[in-house]
Amino acid sequence: MTAEFATLAATSLALAAYLLLVAIALRLSAQSHALLLLVGGAVLVCAASLTLVLVWTSWPVLLWHFLAFYCGGVAIVIFLYGAALKSLSLQMCALLGSHATRSVGELADAVIRTEFEKRIALLEGSGLVERQENLFAVTEKGSTAANRIVRTRNALRLESKGLYAM
Repeated sequence: MTAEFATLAATSLALAAYLLLVAIALRLSAQSHALLLLVGGAVLVCAASLTLVLVWTSWPVLLWHFLAFYCGGVAIVIFLYGAALKSLSLQMCALLGSHATRSVGELADAVIRTEFEKRIALLEGSGLVERQENLFAVTEKGSTAANRIVRTRNALRLESKGLYAM
């Protein structure tokens, strides 16, 4: 087996194991701590794969090529997770696909409100905002985080607010 083919085979097997691990972990955790699972799973599978290939096989794997292809595959998985599984637009399309018609209010309640409540709970749990009766206020920790985000966006000259911004 050539080194190039061994590297491609090892990378393909590692990425298949990563996809399986991520699919199971995200389902079992109900997508809680997704970033930790995606990144932690990538490191775990990479280390396990390299250990298996380098210690238990005689495959002549090219380490840097393996790492480059593997990290590229992981980046694609993380991007697809963010784009496909967390997209509000796709959630609305899926909801409309399962029910022929929905009113704007039904869509807003089923998708937007649900996601808003999850995100505000995350912000509260992280100590970035606090609830004051029916109002929310940014904490000192939240203000510091917001200022960092604004400085980073300005330093990188990121002016668009997202895919649908004009």
